[in-house]
Amino acid sequence: MEQSEFEGIPGLHLGYVASLSFYRRIDEIAVFDAHPANAVTSHGVVFPIDFIIQRASSLMKEHIENLM
Repeated sequence: MEQSEFEGIPGLHLGYVASLSFYRRIDEIAVFDAHPANAVTSHGVVFPIDFIIQRASSLMKEHIENLM
């Protein structure tokens, strides 16, 4: 995720209790429910198969940035 310029959102575990959440400021994309069971890895590349990916609304963006 860091290679794609996403930053982790500390303490935000949506979907699965140990899942990770990320945010990319440049295009306001939020990713939730990121954990190994929701991705496939092939040749060192991670392919999300069940992450929740969306463009952050202004309210969501404000909340996420307050967490970071």
